[in-house]
Amino acid sequence: MNSFLTRIFCGLFLFAGFAPLAIGGGQMLVTTADSGNTVILDFIADPNDLSFFDTLVTPAGCNLTTKPGSNIKTCEVPSTPNNQYVASYTDANGATQTIGGVVSAEPTIDVALGSPIDAVLQAFATECSSATISAELKKRCDELPDNKLEAANALVPVQLTAQTGQVVKIGRGQMQNIRQRMDGLHRGTKKALSVNFNGQTLPINGGGAGDDVETLLDGRLGVFINGRFQASNKAQKAFEAGFDSETFAATAGLDYRLLDDLVVGVAIGYDNTNTNLHAYRGKQEINAITGLVYGTYNLPSEMYVNLGAAYGGLDYDADRHITYLQNNGRYFNGTTHSTPQADQFSLTTGFGKDFALDAWRLTPNTRIDYTEVNIDANNEQGNTGFESHNSAQTAQSLATTAGFKVAYAYSIPWGVLSPELNLEWQHEFLNKATRMNGTLGNSQIFTNSNGPDRDYFNVGGTLVGTFSEGRSAFLSYETRLGQSTISSHIVQIGLRIPF
Repeated sequence: MNSFLTRIFCGLFLFAGFAPLAIGGGQMLVTTADSGNTVILDFIADPNDLSFFDTLVTPAGCNLTTKPGSNIKTCEVPSTPNNQYVASYTDANGATQTIGGVVSAEPTIDVALGSPIDAVLQAFATECSSATISAELKKRCDELPDNKLEAANALVPVQLTAQTGQVVKIGRGQMQNIRQRMDGLHRGTKKALSVNFNGQTLPINGGGAGDDVETLLDGRLGVFINGRFQASNKAQKAFEAGFDSETFAATAGLDYRLLDDLVVGVAIGYDNTNTNLHAYRGKQEINAITGLVYGTYNLPSEMYVNLGAAYGGLDYDADRHITYLQNNGRYFNGTTHSTPQADQFSLTTGFGKDFALDAWRLTPNTRIDYTEVNIDANNEQGNTGFESHNSAQTAQSLATTAGFKVAYAYSIPWGVLSPELNLEWQHEFLNKATRMNGTLGNSQIFTNSNGPDRDYFNVGGTLVGTFSEGRSAFLSYETRLGQSTISSHIVQIGLRIPF
């Protein structure tokens, strides 16, 4: 590793003897062999996703072998006159991506052209040679192994990708609670849809429930509460964190029927989300309070339009775990802590139309949802020496949804029960892959989020009960299909009482 060629390139090699070249799903390292006539190519996959190797096409003469007990495959090839080493792979969309590049003798690296591991390696090279670093970081530098890849991978701030993703989920979840409320309201604001069932005329909007509401305000004021539980799993992909999360949320509000066909309302929501990152990378808890306003208006011909807006504040409590093998043969295990804050803003608008046939109701519908998330810059706390400053983050989501609901009304002595099937196709326009920055000491580090699956489906069912004096309740379940790395299950329950 101490060949003359290696020394020429040491400014780029971050540590004498190797040069990282970024690839999409992992890392390629170019190492000069002792002879100087060949180079060693190490291909490093994400430890939790080795599918990168399945479609990898290496340079000519590269016969890959696996390093025992690792996620690394290696080969040795002749040096090229221009020091260029190129490979390719097929991405998740079936497109061929070229990876690699030209090994340059320039003394610095443009981190923007590298991978997150490149940035951490550069931070090691810069900070560990500095005379002004903290005593804790100096100790960590002295304990780094010769092969610093495992340590560098452990220092990539993958937890940042989970922060934005969870906030977008919270914003959408509160809007989902409000949509459940508006879906019930748009039927209650118009004259009851009547059906002929076994010789009886029944209102779809409520059986014994269909009687005139005798309340203080003739039923114009409604109070409701909705609860939601969501369990999600996301597989790790490249340098985007994988995690398991659980959310418990509640939304309470009141609405008022201003006109026969117009209802407006306000609500407040609370979310508690606990997330555990895969591979012992850390955990986080988010507590969020959201204020919401909404309205639904019934149009002629059994059509309706829904509108809603929300703004909320969030508090994080996040731990990042760092584990790697030191040069003394022992594992370093450390934890950093941070408490960033964030805000979110959401808008939703939807349109639908009811078609009734006897006791059946079919409702085609469409909507647009927008969510924006802003996470404040924050500093990690701890005594590991690896505490970082995380830059502010912004994420945006714009999704369109088209689908339909099918419901059937069962008349019972104390009301109407309506089982309902819901199918939606959703398309995401924004929420693109982004780079999330931080600093270790005075050196830049970062991670990358991946672009989302642009098209997926929501499938669910709801049981709605409408009872005397306009009271109603529902229980629903929804799951998501068609996302390559995400699974989600949502259970909601709600109650509304008119006054």
